Order: sequence, then structure tokens, then C-alpha cells
Amino acid sequence: MADNGLPSRFAFLMHADVVGSTAMVQQDAGLAHERIQGAFRRLKEIIEDYGGAAHEVRGDALVAEFDKASDAVSAALTFQSVAPPDAGGDDSLPRLRIGIAMGEVIVADNTVTGAAAVLAQRLEQLAGDGEVVVQGAACESIPQQAPFVFESLGEHTVKGFERPVRAFVARVADGGTIPAPSRQRLLHRFPVSRRQGLLAAFVAAVLVVVGIGFTGGWPNWRSGVSTPVSEQPARPLPDRPSVAVLPLAAPGGDEQAYLADGLTEEIVGTLSRIDGLFVIARDSSFAYRGTSIGEQQVAAELGVRHLAKGSIDRAAETLEINLELLDARAGKRLVDKKRKLPWTQVLELESRLAQDIADALGVTLSEQQRARLARRDTEDPVAFDFYLRGQASFFRLTGEDNAQAREMYLRALDRDPQYAQALAALAMTYVNDVRFKWNGAGDATLAQAREVVDRALAADAELARVHLADGYVALLGHEVGKAIDASERAIALNPGLADARVLLADALTRTGEAANAVARMEEALRVNPYPPPFYQSVLGRSLYFAGRTSEASERLHRAVELDPNDLSSRVLLSAALGELGDASGSKRQARQVLTLDPGFEPGAWISRAGLDGAGRGDTLRTTLEQAGLESPGLIKSTLERVGLPSGSLELPQNESGRK
Repeated sequence: MADNGLPSRFAFLMHADVVGSTAMVQQDAGLAHERIQGAFRRLKEIIEDYGGAAHEVRGDALVAEFDKASDAVSAALTFQSVAPPDAGGDDSLPRLRIGIAMGEVIVADNTVTGAAAVLAQRLEQLAGDGEVVVQGAACESIPQQAPFVFESLGEHTVKGFERPVRAFVARVADGGTIPAPSRQRLLHRFPVSRRQGLLAAFVAAVLVVVGIGFTGGWPNWRSGVSTPVSEQPARPLPDRPSVAVLPLAAPGGDEQAYLADGLTEEIVGTLSRIDGLFVIARDSSFAYRGTSIGEQQVAAELGVRHLAKGSIDRAAETLEINLELLDARAGKRLVDKKRKLPWTQVLELESRLAQDIADALGVTLSEQQRARLARRDTEDPVAFDFYLRGQASFFRLTGEDNAQAREMYLRALDRDPQYAQALAALAMTYVNDVRFKWNGAGDATLAQAREVVDRALAADAELARVHLADGYVALLGHEVGKAIDASERAIALNPGLADARVLLADALTRTGEAANAVARMEEALRVNPYPPPFYQSVLGRSLYFAGRTSEASERLHRAVELDPNDLSSRVLLSAALGELGDASGSKRQARQVLTLDPGFEPGAWISRAGLDGAGRGDTLRTTLEQAGLESPGLIKSTLERVGLPSGSLELPQNESGRK
């Protein structure tokens, strides 16, 4: 508690400042204000994506707080990487310096005070144009495996601080990729203006706990996150029973997190196969891990009536699981079961829990559905354990983790060669290697994916994820019709498999059915309202080819902020901005396209991306040409800027893996 009576908390502070703002204002005050505010809007969105909160914007400076140093550094480097690569002679394009420090702060009336806030500003003043400077102590709190390097600036005597401060310039390591925002973070959905009632809400919650002994709330309250349910718009309820399965807790520690997460995912998948039941997808349920948001709020935001939550603990060869099912809208507990069973019965667990939930919700199951719930993908608990370990790595979405996931799936298949779920997951590791050019992927990798998918189809053609993998392999091989058939089959088997609807939308767009594709994306987002970043790219593409250019621009902006190397989204964003009359924005995106793919040519890219049948080809080519993407002079200047030889314009095709 601070001396003035206001609560303090530990945080990592970011201070961002515009370089040369005075000169910008002198050149054109109105344009400078517009450009600076635009830059800060982009930075605030990125801050929120990484779980931070932007508290102050003071003219040409911004202050934000984070729980983790790695999130602060990721957000800062992401912004710097997506900023315009050069001003093109226009001094009103803002560049930022950013400082990051750690310590106790007080946040009151949307103002941040404390030594950490001051130190972050001092470190920002040490940064060069476009740099991020981090306090040494904050660097030490970042995991060693993070893809960052920190170049020492030595110790500095900083005004207002008795001891010298170690400072480091943060950069992305060679060959590294800035980590994508964690989908477990929800802070960005609560604007600062809505957090001002937090203290009163917290006091009220405490009174409820003391007064009536309520124990069904969320642990680990975090100041600044929770907000009264009445202030957040509730999604309409579906016309059938609806549920979200929140991540099971793992009291046994991090070494059991893979088990808790994997079983949660299995329960979600099992429930999703039940006709007449609406189930929120894994991504969006996992977004609430570690937050202090109450059940009513979670249910309102997800648009469901019921929430399932609990914990699982493995001790040697014994499993102990607790499951609660809540009617969150009515504030009632419908199920509260505790089970203790031998590890060898883990294969029965997901179907038992799904059955408990379905029965409590009054869902009538046919004999066929009951048989489907009781089906086991494997009879080997060791193979199942390897599969769950693989899933934990797979969802971290890096090349290294993808390879680790593949190793676990292969070990599962050594135990059970007919394990269709593991075969489908193995195929998806090859798919992701091809999509993102991980682990030296090439044509042979896609052939491996096809071979594994064929094995999975032979093992179990009634498994939705097998058809999802089949569809992805087909789409990568430009077999669009087969991709549509496979994704539709996956949806029929598992209506809650949102990724199958995204795959279908992607394929439909390529056949000229963009309006239908947008509808499929809307369905996917209802099941998975807080999705992974690639949803933005697919939806933006569908909107563009459906002629909804303004909406497409918004989604494509989000896509490139989440993944600066998303070539497809940058190409279409350049086109969309040009069609909307923003010629300078279109050209800025065109420069980024050429940085990613110096040999870019619109017609070749359209064919390579499988968009020949999408329509709007003439308009797309014309707009991209107007942005300069076929201008030899612009290509030459871009080559020189990125340090490549400019003597020849005969350049190799893009090897980034982005289409």
C-alpha cells in the first residue's frame, strides 16, 4: 500500500515517445497530430493484444503497463517492426523510441505514478530512432528461450536515481520470430474508461464472499481486469443449450499442465460432436485462463448460459478430478462431482465428463450419439499421454515446438499405429511446416502430410480432425474442390470445429464464393469469438473479394499487426487502401510487400496464392500497379534499401511461405 493510501502494484512499464515531434508539428501541425494519433492507436491495439493496458497518452508520449517483461518487449518490437520502413522523405511519418522498466506503480485516475514510470521515460531517452531500451533487471526476468537479444549500453547514471542503471537495446534474434500474442490474455477487451469502477466492484465482491460464503468465483483477482457485467454487452444466447468448458486447473504444477489442457480440449471436442448443443471452441475458452473475471461476465461475453470448470491432479497412477457445471446466468451450480480413478481409466474420462455435462443440460442423446461419446481413439493410455504432450507443444505455434509436437505424436503412433487422432495431428505438423516454411519444409513435406492423412482416413474416417487435415493438405496442393468436400465433412461430424469453417471459407473464396465464405467466417467467430490470428487474415481476404472493402481493410490491418510477415494480407491491404482512396497508405503497404518479396509481381502472386478463380482479378492488379508494385524504379530502390543487389530485376520467387 502506498503512503498516500492508494494501492500500489508491481508492473512492467512502457514509455513511448515520438522522435522529432516538434519538427513534425512545425512542418504541418494538423497532419502531424493525425499521424501521431494514428501511430498511438496502432501501438495501443498491439499493447492490448499482448495483455497490457495503455493508461496515458500525453501529446507525443504514451505510458502502458504489463504483467510480464516478455509481453512488453514483444509488443514494443512488434510495433517497431510494422511501422513504415522509411518516411519516403515525409517527416510527418512518426517513429518512436520506447523504454521499458519494472517496479511498483500506482494507477489512479488513468495516470501512472511511481519510480518505474519515471525510469521507463529515462530509458526511452537513451533509445535511438526506432529502438527499444530495457532495464537490465527487466531483461533478467525474460525466459532465456525467448527469441530476443539484448545489446548492452552499459551502466548509466539516471536523473532521480541514486544507483546506476544497466540498459540494453532489445532486438529480435537472428532467425527468431516475435512471439504471437497469448490468447489467454483478455485485458485488451476492457477499455481504461471502464476500469474506473473496479475498486467498488471488488469491494462488492468481497462483501458477497463474506456475507454469503460464495466460493464459486475465480481465484487470483487482478486489479484492473474485472469489470461489472452490466457494462459489457452480452452476446445473444443460442437457441439450444450452450456451454463453455474453461481450462481445467492443474494443482500438481506446471508438469501437469499438459494433462489439464489436453483433457479440457478433449472434453470440448467430445461435447462439440453432440447435436443440439452449442459449445465454445478451445481457443476462446482458454482465453480466460488466469483472469479474475466472474462467471456471469465470462458467460455473457461468450454468449453461453453454462460454464464447466474444475481441476485434475495426477499422483503416481491415480487421477483425481473435480468438475463443476454452472448456470452462470442464474448463478446456480448444476453439477459438482469429484472422482478418483486409476490412471489406466483416463481414456474413459472425457466421455464420462461429457456425459455428465450433457445429462445436466437436459440434452437427449440418441443411441448413436451415446455410442459416439463412448468411442475411444486409442486403447493405450501411454499413447494418449504422448498425444496430449504433443498437443501442448503444437498449440505454441513455433517451428521448434512443431517439431517437438511431431516427435510426441510419432511416439504415440509407435505405441498404437492406428491412433487416428494422433495421425491427424501428425499430418497437421507437416501442414504447418509447409504453411510457415518451418524446419526446411518443401514439396516432400506436403507429400508426407498426404501419406499420413491417407493413413488417418483408413484408420477412422468418422473423425472430424482427420477430414480437417485432409482439407488443409488438399488446399495446399491447390485441390480446392477436395478441400471444400473435406471441410464440409469435418463440420458435419463436429459442428463446433471452428477451424473447419475457416478452412471452408478460405477454399470458397478461391472459387468466387466470397459472400458465402464471409458467412462461414461469421459462424466460426460465433463459436470461437477470441480466435488465433489467422482468422483475421482469412476473413479479411473473404471480405475483400466479396467487395466489402472498408471492412476488409480493418481486418487486414489487424492481420498484419498480429503477423508482420503475412504477405497475403499486406498485398490485399495495399489493394484495399488504394480502392478506398488512401494512396499513401497503399504505397506504404506496397513497400512492405517488396521487403517481404522483392520479386513480387501481381499476376504471379494471384496464381501462386490460388486466387485465379476468386474474381476481382483485374481490379486487384490495377490497384497494385498504381501502388507501384510493378514499378522497376520502386523495386530497385527497395532492393538497395534492404541491402540486396540492384543490378538485376530477375529475382527469385518469395520463399517466406506466405501466400
